[in-house]
Amino acid sequence: MPSDETWSGELSINLAGLQSVGLGKIHLIKLEETEPKTVRVCPQCGNVPKRVPHGAEYHCEACNKDFNTWHSLAQAIPIDREKGLPIPRRETQKVDKAEVSLLDLKKAMGLVTKREYAIVALDEKAKKNMQKLGVMIREFKKAIVFKLVFSKGGDEHLFYITVNDDNSMRAKEIIPINKVKSFPKEIEVFVEDQSISGQEVKQLMDSIPEIQPDQLKLETEYDKLQKQIEETTPEIEEIAKKMKE
Repeated sequence: MPSDETWSGELSINLAGLQSVGLGKIHLIKLEETEPKTVRVCPQCGNVPKRVPHGAEYHCEACNKDFNTWHSLAQAIPIDREKGLPIPRRETQKVDKAEVSLLDLKKAMGLVTKREYAIVALDEKAKKNMQKLGVMIREFKKAIVFKLVFSKGGDEHLFYITVNDDNSMRAKEIIPINKVKSFPKEIEVFVEDQSISGQEVKQLMDSIPEIQPDQLKLETEYDKLQKQIEETTPEIEEIAKKMKE
């Protein structure tokens, strides 16, 4: 089933708007975290309750007990269609001090990330040490790895810190290596090919137009409507002003 998470098509180069040269068809596959298959069960006996059309929303026939909401049930690993093994509550504590470790930057670049966070130093000590870490990352090609929990009973999250080309330091959240959906066997891997000449590469590069900053922006329907509102605001204010006179 087609979706926004996958795409098959051809990359192409638009040569001065005259013609389009294809680079071959590719398939984009979203690299993401695996989602555990769970079911909601009676917290007392582990049986999947029946959905009832009136009164309480769920009824456990084994315990003869009603549950008013889906959240009253326990999250469980399904054993079969009728029963599940309840997952224990997380006993994690919010992290106030995250221990850091070193990772070779080449290995870090092979990890799959899902989101980025800006880093803001809140005191002079942090500012100075962030600068030291930045120099270390750049000079020794290392990444700084740490694990944290945002809130009590919350999930654990893995991060690594790198320095971008614009010198901004970012914390990139890593999808744990045991949670990444399997890579396709056919995934493209760049290998040095001695048969490809420098002239061919230069010719290809010269044929691809430079992107403009505005082309790195995407406007949603919300953005377009918001722009219309901003453009008409002075007119609305003028009408309101005249009505008061």
